[in-house]
Amino acid sequence: MFYSRSIQQRIAKTALAVAIGAQALAFAAVPGAYAAPAAKPYVSVDGTSQQSLWAPVTKNGATYGPLAGVSAALGAAGKYDAKTNTISIKKGNRLIILQPESKTAKVNGAKSAIVAAPILIGGVPYVPLRFVAESLGASLSWNASTGAYEVNTRLHPFTKDGNTSFVNVYGESVIGATYGIASAFSGGLSVLQQGDAFGYEDRSGKIAIPVQYSSAYDFSDGLALVTSKDGTQSYIDKSGKVVLNPAYDELFDFSEGLAAVRSGDSFGYIDKTGKLVIPAQYEDAFYFSGGLAAVQIDGSYGFIDKTGKLVIPAKYQSVSDFKGGGWRSLQRS
Repeated sequence: MFYSRSIQQRIAKTALAVAIGAQALAFAAVPGAYAAPAAKPYVSVDGTSQQSLWAPVTKNGATYGPLAGVSAALGAAGKYDAKTNTISIKKGNRLIILQPESKTAKVNGAKSAIVAAPILIGGVPYVPLRFVAESLGASLSWNASTGAYEVNTRLHPFTKDGNTSFVNVYGESVIGATYGIASAFSGGLSVLQQGDAFGYEDRSGKIAIPVQYSSAYDFSDGLALVTSKDGTQSYIDKSGKVVLNPAYDELFDFSEGLAAVRSGDSFGYIDKTGKLVIPAQYEDAFYFSGGLAAVQIDGSYGFIDKTGKLVIPAKYQSVSDFKGGGWRSLQRS
C-alpha cells in the first residue's frame, strides 16, 4: 500500500462529516486550542523550505515574496525592468506580466484582474505569492501548525503500460515515464511501486530512495512510514535513513510532531524521539490537526491537546478531520 491515509481508514471505520456550525462553536469555547504558528512565517515550495533564502511579506491581507526568490523557488525566470516598470516571470510556456501597484496582469497575453498588486520595497519588486503560484500551476495553502505558506506544484500521475509520468494542470508532461506506479507528490517525493516493492522518486523522475520496501506511505511532517521485507515498520527521512524504529503493534504517520501508535487494542502518541508522550489508553485516535487530536473514550469522541489533556469532552459519535489547521465537523452522540 501507498498513498496517504487516515487512521480511521486503516482500521476500517467511517467518519461522518456533519454539524459544521456546532464544531465552530465548540472549538471557539476552548482558549488556546490551536497551536501557535512559528514566530516568523516562511515559505515552503514543494517540500523545500525557503526560510534561509527569503521571507514573505504580508500587506493588506495578501502575501508577497521577492521576485527573485519566488521565481527561483518555482523554477521560473523573473525579471524587473525599472525603465518600463514591468515585471516578467517565465516558466516553460507560461509568461506572466505584472506592474507594481497595478491590479491588471497578463498571463500568456490574456488580461487578468488580480486582487493584490505587486509592490516595491526599497526598490525591490515583491509579487503576490498566490497569483504567481496559481498562474504557474501550483497551489498555495497556510499551515497554521508550522507557520508556513506551502506552495506545491500540482502534478498528476498518469500510468500507462506499467509506466508512470506526471503532467501539470495544463496537460504538459513535466516528468518523463518511470517504470512502476507512482503516487502524487508529498513533501517533494512520490511513492513508487515496482512489482511488489516500494521506494520514492523525486521531481526530476530519479529514484531518491531505493525501491526496497514491502509498503511505503507519503512523507508527512518530514518523515515517512515504511515496512521492510522482514515486516519491521520504521520512519525514514528524505535521504532514506531510518530515524526511528519504535516497537509497537502498529504505527501511523506523524503530524505536528506526534504520531499515533497502537499497543494491543489501545492508542497513544509518540514524539520524534520515539518517546511515548501520551499513554496508549484510547480506543481510537486521529492525527493532530491545529493542535488537537480526536480520541475515542468509552465509545465517544473528544479532543486532546499535545499534553494529552482532554480539552473537549468525549461526547461525539464521530468526527472528520483535515490536515492543515483544523477540524471539519462533529456529530453528537
